[in-house]
Amino acid sequence: MKLAVLLVYCSDAPRETRVTQAWVNRLLTHARSYLRTQSGNRVVFSHRVYQWCKLNMTSEQWNNHGFNVGPLVKAQVAAQLGEDLDSYTHFALIIDKLDANYGAVAPGKPYAHIGAKDLNLSLLTHELGHFFFGSGHANLHTPSGPFEYGDRFCVMGGEGWKYRFIHPSLSPSDGTGRRMGTELAAGPGMGAPALLACGWLKLNGHGLDISVGLKGANEQVSFSLGILSGAPAANSVSMPVVAWAKGILPGQMLIIEYRRPLSTGWDRALPPTAGASGWVIVRTSNGSTKSLSSVELTSIPAAAGNVAHSDAAGLRFTIVKEDLRANTVTINVQRAARVLAGRKPASVSWGRGRLDIFGNGTDSACFHKAWNGRWYPSQLLWERLYGGFTSAPAATSWGLNRLDIVSLGEDGGLWHKAWAGQWVPTAPEWRNLDGRLISHPIAVSNGVNRLDIFALGTNRAMYRRTWDGRWVEWAHLGGELRYEPAVVSWAANRLDLFAVGMDAAIWYKWCDDGNWGPSELGWQRLGGRFVSSPAAVSWGINRLDIFGIGTDDALYHKAKDGNDWYPSLSGWEPLGGKLHSAPTVVSWGANRIDIFAIGTDRAAWHKAWTGRGWYPSKPGWAPLGGRFSSPLSAVSWAPNRLDLFGLGTNNGMFHKAWDGNRWYPEGAEWENIGGQFK
Repeated sequence: MKLAVLLVYCSDAPRETRVTQAWVNRLLTHARSYLRTQSGNRVVFSHRVYQWCKLNMTSEQWNNHGFNVGPLVKAQVAAQLGEDLDSYTHFALIIDKLDANYGAVAPGKPYAHIGAKDLNLSLLTHELGHFFFGSGHANLHTPSGPFEYGDRFCVMGGEGWKYRFIHPSLSPSDGTGRRMGTELAAGPGMGAPALLACGWLKLNGHGLDISVGLKGANEQVSFSLGILSGAPAANSVSMPVVAWAKGILPGQMLIIEYRRPLSTGWDRALPPTAGASGWVIVRTSNGSTKSLSSVELTSIPAAAGNVAHSDAAGLRFTIVKEDLRANTVTINVQRAARVLAGRKPASVSWGRGRLDIFGNGTDSACFHKAWNGRWYPSQLLWERLYGGFTSAPAATSWGLNRLDIVSLGEDGGLWHKAWAGQWVPTAPEWRNLDGRLISHPIAVSNGVNRLDIFALGTNRAMYRRTWDGRWVEWAHLGGELRYEPAVVSWAANRLDLFAVGMDAAIWYKWCDDGNWGPSELGWQRLGGRFVSSPAAVSWGINRLDIFGIGTDDALYHKAKDGNDWYPSLSGWEPLGGKLHSAPTVVSWGANRIDIFAIGTDRAAWHKAWTGRGWYPSKPGWAPLGGRFSSPLSAVSWAPNRLDLFGLGTNNGMFHKAWDGNRWYPEGAEWENIGGQFK
């Protein structure tokens, strides 16, 4: 393979950068080194960087030609420089103009287009991965579908991600011994799907097939992997560096790898891990020779006991051991299908005897039903609120006749609608609140005319958007988190947030009159190991109760009373159960908590704190019947009143209520209130 690098700018626009021919040549030399090591010394290509040429072409003409501009540029450069370029197999066009950003490869043509403003080692190796070898993008799984470029652990992810992998030794020198800026640092290395797509990694020679174990009677498998640091050299013999399975997800191959920063190599600046040295990354790929793309399902710090659950794959991943001397990790993977959090309905009450319920229909639109002594629009019919959504809706109320509903759109951004005596904006419109989010949103109000919305951004940090009479832009609250948070307020201008970190522990943050603790970006670790988003509730001033599902599928509890944590800052109280959903909690008065979850039988189960003890017992749960395909939503509009909602296996909405004396309907029955939801 021979690559010609053509440095060009347009006739009607001055150059925007001071990028030199020598600098680009050094960049290409580093890129060749990167691709050689990632390929296991399989890749050899030559290159030449030609001097800057002013094209006989305006900026507008360049834009109009689009991906067809390559042959025209080649001909003009050859004529200006008196060079024969026909011997080259590929061409990189480095264009220096104001509106030329990032890079792209011309489909089916041997031309890559790269903006000189954004030229750096990460971008160059990313585009060469497409250009020479056919690797697709490395994406991230989100409720809105794959977030393009979102995989942090592969150079085929987004340019913005790769800039965070900064290490001085990965930044090329400017020739005087000075580094050329940390924004030029490259990394990470290629993930397993990219290496497979390039033809350098071989499943039969370097991989372990775990399909049989996952499909067997026990539906689980344990195995060990060595470090993946580029493809192993040709004909080398080593332990597997990738595990894979087919037939778990339709049309997709599951791919698991172990990565660790070493003293050499391109992974030296992987994100830090709490208590671990490396990462286990789980992806899917279409499994073809030339991968269209891969999707990161989850990533786990490789410390023993760390666990993550992928709803998309219906699998749980547990780190058994990370052996730093042997450079291996042992992983257990087991089938663990759960009801999907994204199907959870939202329910809220703004007054005694009033209920409002929201869910996303099979056409992705939001639907609404209300109870005010009778069902509106009827027991089985629902009011259509339009929109197109990919996450569970979140709803809250800050006063009589006021509702706020938010959900993620198909663009991954947040959308909002309010009821203030009428719908605002009017049907079919929703207000765009922007953002690029990867978790279901959570909404809470801690005062009149006050709304706070929380969700995880693409960097897995917490973000907050606020309404206080006007919309305040998204604020970064730090953290590196796995699931949507739980948020509760026990007083005006008070917020308490809980979320599961990448280490599977629950982390805590609070806001008191605008002041964040432990700091604006910091979080306090509360321990435990959890496989679901937490739930939290408050039944009094300075009182918090937090719940989560542990790695044994049982419920665990922690309480904060004033400054005291029970059972301790890092300890958790076991409350039994075998649960298949995150818990839902509600309080209708002081010293009263009701907890609901879906069991492994897909029925609803109930536990309560009465002030005197746990009902029906500390480890026990009371059955409520039904058969559900979503977590439950619970709301209380008065003491001794509970209303529960969930999606049945027929995708309709079902309801059950407690009036202080009995459940309605009684026994295992639930009231059908219609609809068809996704």
